[in-house]
Amino acid sequence: MSESVNLMQLQEIDLKLLKLASTLASMPQNQKINNVELAYKKIASQLKKVLGAKKDIEIDISDIKDQRNHYVQKTAEVKAVAELATNHREVRDFDQQLSSLAKNIEKCDFKHAELLKELEKCKDAYQAAQNLQSKLVKEKKALILSLEKESS
Repeated sequence: MSESVNLMQLQEIDLKLLKLASTLASMPQNQKINNVELAYKKIASQLKKVLGAKKDIEIDISDIKDQRNHYVQKTAEVKAVAELATNHREVRDFDQQLSSLAKNIEKCDFKHAELLKELEKCKDAYQAAQNLQSKLVKEKKALILSLEKESS
C-alpha cells in the first residue's frame, strides 16, 4: 500500500513541477531572454559580415597603394628617359605617357579616399555592433536576475 501512496505522491509532485515549469516558461522575462539571445546571435552574424567587409576594404587599400607606388615609380622612369629625348616626337610621346600616368595616380588617390571612408564606416558599424552586444549581455543578466527574484 505504501508503494501506491508513494506513486500517487510522485505523480502529484510531477504535475506540480510541470505546472511550475509551464508558469516559469510563460513569464515575460523568459520571452525577453529568448529575444535577447536571438538578437545577440543576429548581431554576432552581422559582426562577422562587417569584419569580412573591413578586411576586404583593407586589402583593396593595400592594392591601391601598391598600384599608386607602381605608377609613381613608372613616372620617375619615364621622366628620366624623357630627359634624354632628342626629337619632338619622342618628347610628345613621353608627355602623353606622363599625362596618362598622372591620371592613373589621380584615380588611385580618389579610390584610396573612397576606400578610407568605407573603412571608417565599417569600423563605426563594428564598434556600434560591439556596443549593442555588450548592452544585450547586461540586459540578459538583468532579466535573469529579475526572473530569479520573481520565481523564488
